[in-house]
Amino acid sequence: MTYKPFLVADFRNESGLNRYGDPWLTPAQSFEDLRNMRLKDGVLCKRSAQTIYGQCGHENVAEAVGSSGSTNYTHTLSNTAVIPRSVRVYEDGGGNQEVIDNGLGSFSGNGTGTIDYATGDIDVTFDATTTAAVKADYVDDSTSSPIRGIFRFKNNDGTEQLIAMDTTRLHLLNTSNQYFFPQDTSGGTYANWNSTNLVWAAAEDNKIWLVDFDASSGFYTWDGTDVAAETLTFNASAHTVETALMVFYWEDRILLLNTVEDTGSNTPFRQRARWSQRGDSSIWLDDEFGKGGFTDAATNEAIISARFLGNQLIVQFERSIWRLRYTQNPDLPFIWEQLITNRQSASTFGTLAFDEYVSSIGLDGLFATNGQTAFNIDTKIPNLVTDTFDNDYITRAYAIRDDHYKRGLIAYPSTEEATTSNDQYLVIQYEEGTFSIYESSALCFGEWKTAQDITFQDLVGTVADNVNVRWGDGQLQSGYPIILAGGSTGYVYFVEDITAAQDETTWTADPTSYNFEFLTGQLNPFKDQGIQCSLGHVEFLVDRQDNQKFTVDCMVDYDSEVVVSQEIDCTGDGEFQDKIWVHMDVGVTGDAIQLHGYLSEEQLADAEIGLTQVEVYAFRYWFQEAGRIVT
Repeated sequence: MTYKPFLVADFRNESGLNRYGDPWLTPAQSFEDLRNMRLKDGVLCKRSAQTIYGQCGHENVAEAVGSSGSTNYTHTLSNTAVIPRSVRVYEDGGGNQEVIDNGLGSFSGNGTGTIDYATGDIDVTFDATTTAAVKADYVDDSTSSPIRGIFRFKNNDGTEQLIAMDTTRLHLLNTSNQYFFPQDTSGGTYANWNSTNLVWAAAEDNKIWLVDFDASSGFYTWDGTDVAAETLTFNASAHTVETALMVFYWEDRILLLNTVEDTGSNTPFRQRARWSQRGDSSIWLDDEFGKGGFTDAATNEAIISARFLGNQLIVQFERSIWRLRYTQNPDLPFIWEQLITNRQSASTFGTLAFDEYVSSIGLDGLFATNGQTAFNIDTKIPNLVTDTFDNDYITRAYAIRDDHYKRGLIAYPSTEEATTSNDQYLVIQYEEGTFSIYESSALCFGEWKTAQDITFQDLVGTVADNVNVRWGDGQLQSGYPIILAGGSTGYVYFVEDITAAQDETTWTADPTSYNFEFLTGQLNPFKDQGIQCSLGHVEFLVDRQDNQKFTVDCMVDYDSEVVVSQEIDCTGDGEFQDKIWVHMDVGVTGDAIQLHGYLSEEQLADAEIGLTQVEVYAFRYWFQEAGRIVT
């Protein structure tokens, strides 16, 4: 009897994480565990790194550096640590001399210089003698706090801005130098909030509304220039809306869900939808025709979350799903309609809107609704939410749709780590219905775009070769859509930066290499016949890269004991080959065979191997029949 090949390839619809049954029932293309790996066009890839995109902090303006009449200036900035890319040293009064730091400790512009971000020491030499006093603008991290929201705002003139919210301030990205700086009201107030609640936002025509479900915060807007407090008075008695769980812009009105209103004292209206006048979001009067109003759903459950599905707003309550429908009646433009009962929602920010359904996180799993029925979307991973999501902190889960990779990301607090914040992502490839897990942190997500083209010259001296960056990759081009994540100390991170191979946490901490893992099901192509299998060897079709290696362990008979382990070397002999088959000798017999791929401790610590981007296109098993399975 001879060994015959069994090809497992094209990791798409039947692939990804699958825990529907016992591992011996797992389909050959699926995995019992899949961590820090993504499925890209049917290829199994190690995820890219999460890197620092910027940091929000405290702005310092016009700090005195020195008097006029010199070219060289040394100075220690007053507040540290200094946030990279935020430092500008210049002649006051419109002089010509100006240098800006590059984020790497050097200055360029009308001169040269160096900066130590930790100590604040700067040494600048201008091209010409100054004729005015020299000053410095910069941002320091002395007030850095958790990021509560990241939003892309498009103005009426077509310009776009990226804003990030920490516990007290709104920060705007300077797209020229790539750093965040705080924004104030027209009266000069910067610290307008004092809350750790996540922020919900909705863009109106010329401004973006911000609300965090904290009555002490109230409502604020950002118009591209100023932060402004909004007072929402809704009747002749001067009663006001103090806060809301969510805000939407719909049919030329601002719409609030789950409000707290001051009618003599702050009173929660947990089932309420309240709206402004059409075309004028400064008017909220519900006692005058057409100038505002509200409607309460006929339930005692609280509104938990909501997303648009076409031209209807799907609203998740505590144990049911409703629809808020637009009526075109100016007196009652929106009405409630109950859709589904006995579906429990647990997270405001963990919902996702797809083309045909809206998904939600419940305490017993992931489910979705198409506006008519509700159904589970986690049948492949039926116990992941109950076993892995920390239900004590599940309200902190945060989700975003990433259309470039055709996936949804759900950041959640796991039971695997002693933390109360989101430390893992569930990655959902929504067109193929596959799942994987990333070991990354995010308090919140936002979307943005790359600011400028990245050339291969820019990548000289980086790990670009290790991570398999290719000419023409979209992420190297300006305007490419990217996903950002908010951190706990003012940091905004770039999720999956294809030009990096190590995760970054702070400016000063060394980047860290991260592992990946795939664990196949317990395979036996002859199990239906009650026959054991003998596995002679396995071949892996991989992307050929210098210094790329990983380890594969083999286990037999439903046991976790490793019987064979081999390093898979992806270097190959042909320099110009894109892909190569790598052979692994196995030579084992049993009821089932299971493979476990990962980086060993030595490989992870290696300066080259730990930085490579592993890509696996196919497994080819060489099986033959063995003896009968004994029960």
